[in-house]
Amino acid sequence: MLPTNVKVDTQNLQRPRLHGWGLFPSQMLPTMRWMMLTASFVSLTQCVPTNQVAKRTRCPGSMHHQGKGYGMVELDGRCWMAEDLASHQFLNGDYIPMGFKDQDWHAATSSAADQVGHAVLYNWYAVTDSRGLCPQGWHVPSTTDWQSLIDAYGEEGHAGGSLKSEAGWDDGGNGTNQSGFAAMPSGSKEFSGYVSGQGCYGYWWSSTPAPPYVSTVELNCLDNQTEIREDYDARDGFSVRCIKVP
Repeated sequence: MLPTNVKVDTQNLQRPRLHGWGLFPSQMLPTMRWMMLTASFVSLTQCVPTNQVAKRTRCPGSMHHQGKGYGMVELDGRCWMAEDLASHQFLNGDYIPMGFKDQDWHAATSSAADQVGHAVLYNWYAVTDSRGLCPQGWHVPSTTDWQSLIDAYGEEGHAGGSLKSEAGWDDGGNGTNQSGFAAMPSGSKEFSGYVSGQGCYGYWWSSTPAPPYVSTVELNCLDNQTEIREDYDARDGFSVRCIKVP
């Protein structure tokens, strides 16, 4: 409270001033409105990254299947495993026959697989076995799935650079792994039983038949070519990469 003996001249009171203008002068209002709208827009775009939220929803970062963890990556709007399948069992728990001698591998007309280094290579019969090779809710990609992926990363002549891992390929053939697919050169187990191509070639099964042969996708260390081929034998052993059912 003011002392009773002090008088205030209410006729000559002045409003507070800011830099020579009134506290909220009319000249500043357009600028202030623009600043407030800009701040609101920036806040919304930073707090609601819709593409990232959608990605997390469609494709969680990892999963476990039969005791092994697998990374996952969203590619061309679909959820793919970020590494090759390494299962020794079918989805129903039955073990996949392994450990064949060359002549027995050559003679096989049913499911078979072989552990080659860190990779597991499966024949076509294992890929199409009704007991299921990929985890529940996943499947071996079709040729259409593969073609869509290849087209999304530069088509057949260039996609290999984005799909291949940054290390592990011979002769300077490493990729950039821009896609996150991290393809490794695990080679193949030919229908004769002979293992070849490790370090320079990677082959992945397609679930699409191509009578009298079967379909695969091939990458190599010599260039960035990504080729869908339809001239391999069902007894050949290749890698498997699973894709989530839409």
